[in-house]
Amino acid sequence: MKVLIITVGAQGSGKSYTIKKAKLDNYSVSSDNMRILYSGIFPDGYNGIGISENDNSYIWNNLILSILENRFRLGQFTILDSTGLFNLKSITDLAKKYGYRIAAVLFDNVSLKECIDNVRKREIGSNIPKEVIENFFMRMKSFKLSGANIFKASDYGSAETALIEASKWDSFYLNKTEFEKYDNIKVIPDLHGEYDVFKKFIEKENYFQDKKIAYIFVGDLIDRGSKSKELLDYFLNNDISDNVYFTEGNHDINLNFFANDIKVTSQDFYKTTYKEIKKSFTITKQIKDDSNNIIEEKILNESELNNYKKKIRNFYKKFRLYYFFTFKGKKFFINHSGIDKMYDHIPASLLNGIITYGYKEDDNSYKSYIEVGNRFKENHNDIIQIFGHRNVLQEELEDKLCKINDNAYCIENSVEYGNDLIILNLKDLYIESYKNDREIENILDKEKTDDNLVRYKYYDTVYSTNFSDRVFYKRLWNEQTIKARGLYRYNETNEIAGRSYDKFFNYDEVNETKLKSLEKNIEFPVSVYKKYNGYLFLVFLDKTRDELIFATKSSIDTKMTSWAESLLTEENKNFIKEYCKKNNTTFVFECIHLKDSSHPIVYDESFLVLLDIIYNEENFRKLSYEELSGKEITEQFKIKEKIEILEAPKDNKYIEEMINKYTDDFSIDYEGVVFEDSKGFMVKVKCPFYIIKKALRSESMRLNRLSYSLNIHYPNQYVIFTGNKIFLKYKRENKLKEWRSLQVSEVLETYNEVLSELNNK
Repeated sequence: MKVLIITVGAQGSGKSYTIKKAKLDNYSVSSDNMRILYSGIFPDGYNGIGISENDNSYIWNNLILSILENRFRLGQFTILDSTGLFNLKSITDLAKKYGYRIAAVLFDNVSLKECIDNVRKREIGSNIPKEVIENFFMRMKSFKLSGANIFKASDYGSAETALIEASKWDSFYLNKTEFEKYDNIKVIPDLHGEYDVFKKFIEKENYFQDKKIAYIFVGDLIDRGSKSKELLDYFLNNDISDNVYFTEGNHDINLNFFANDIKVTSQDFYKTTYKEIKKSFTITKQIKDDSNNIIEEKILNESELNNYKKKIRNFYKKFRLYYFFTFKGKKFFINHSGIDKMYDHIPASLLNGIITYGYKEDDNSYKSYIEVGNRFKENHNDIIQIFGHRNVLQEELEDKLCKINDNAYCIENSVEYGNDLIILNLKDLYIESYKNDREIENILDKEKTDDNLVRYKYYDTVYSTNFSDRVFYKRLWNEQTIKARGLYRYNETNEIAGRSYDKFFNYDEVNETKLKSLEKNIEFPVSVYKKYNGYLFLVFLDKTRDELIFATKSSIDTKMTSWAESLLTEENKNFIKEYCKKNNTTFVFECIHLKDSSHPIVYDESFLVLLDIIYNEENFRKLSYEELSGKEITEQFKIKEKIEILEAPKDNKYIEEMINKYTDDFSIDYEGVVFEDSKGFMVKVKCPFYIIKKALRSESMRLNRLSYSLNIHYPNQYVIFTGNKIFLKYKRENKLKEWRSLQVSEVLETYNEVLSELNNK
């Protein structure tokens, strides 16, 4: 079920051996095995054979993470067989999103000498340096993992015992006390968004106020029906008491994925629940585009939607895979989809209905509820199983309603298709019914959603999101507007098709980029990259058509995308297409083109610079500079220039000095630099020449209402003095329209004049 065990121990501590000895190797994902499969083994130069480490980053960030996520989707019991001392956060964060419990088994009962001796006896990888093993060994002694239960081999007498104890988390647990306090338990079937008939039930039950009655939902609260959001809102907006229990169904999982920004593939969700949710946060505006055509602008309140997702995440904590308990002398097992046997380490997907047991065993996909019930009775004749999920033909059942046999009940009754709501009372195993007044009608497509902070543009297969002008000028930055920049999603699935950077800011522009904040939070080493003055050009693969899409931050098929595309050869395009197929990424370029005369920095030729290759994921992740600099990529493209690497600070003034190096240099003839620290935090620093020329450009556009000085906000006051001196000269000589002709030499000369004038005062 939903349990992840992480082994923690130095090389040679016996992790893989113990997993195999405990007969749990079929549930294991081994980092060493992945490295051998992907990169192979090679002579290590010391008369031994070693595992290649050339592709470690790709293997961990792509193969292993992808394998783990697929297992998490299926609810597979999983053991991660690695040292467990590095790169755990992305894995544990992902596991928690999928509702996994996490345990760590520490192999702390083996001495350092034993670890080294064990490594030396290996057929493969016997020459791992002693200091590497020592490093891992010492790290294990201070190991901590937030939110995980720790099982130490030293506490259990052996690593095998500790591992087996941890694995017991994945066994069915019989609760003999919690449900005995109730006089009755009412089991509610799949509601599928049918709020009106559900409302009849809760009104009769006085909204669950009778604490002597328990209410257990078997799952699938949403999708297909007419009022999924209204039903959901009842639970989100009311204080749900402890006598109400929720079972996870396959449609409920869509809700959890949506709330955690995990890809949802269900069309039922997109056609009903998703549209209802988004519509409630949406308005549609009609505006004129550059060609004076009237187009619809979709504006989505991402901030409010995010708050709604947070409510869903909190609500979803109430959901369980199953309830196995005693009540009035009987054992009851309640889950969503029904199983034939209560196996140890059964995949959660068989309980919540992502995979339906018996799906292909008869012509009617779900008719195998009879077989499930009969096999369950054979295997567990002392337990009564109750489930939903499977559409039933009531004429085939014992009570012509929901009873398969004395040990199995399927209470799914298709309320979303107009049938009555039935409730199973466990006190006497009787049914109560509520008439469904819904008239079945075609569900019309509803409008896609909007917000007043984020703008949408819709194309054939994708749509773009970008923050609105209001966000930019009013500084309305939040988690949503920062991400709404150069982001493209598929129309049908909302999956990311292509993406650029999250919005990042100039030095001193927001609180996070002010000097005191940088001094407190920036982590070294810091890489410094040249910032080019063009426009962003994105290239990504449309998987629905197997074609490349060429885009700017918000648009496709514009003159700017055509200019940029013309700078790519067919070989370049083929390379990008194959790379994106393999890695699900977006190529992010800076395009400098001679036809683009809007930028302050003037170049003498058109060219593209590959800034980064970004993974098409919700949370920003990109190739490292070392990966970007690989021969395979640099043979195809010019990549961004790394100017320098700044190591650990020498003193308290170091960060200020590293910034001033660029804010004080009037001889730099490019836009500026981007500082990127070791954890990926980025901040832009614009250089004096660019700042002055950009301000001069702004004044050239308002010739009939000129200012008395340039609008410059910059930490170096000499930039302001120099800029104003140049502005007054251009204004006096009526040369403002010639702002592009300003050269860095003229700026440097004027700066020296300013210094001389100030020194002579």
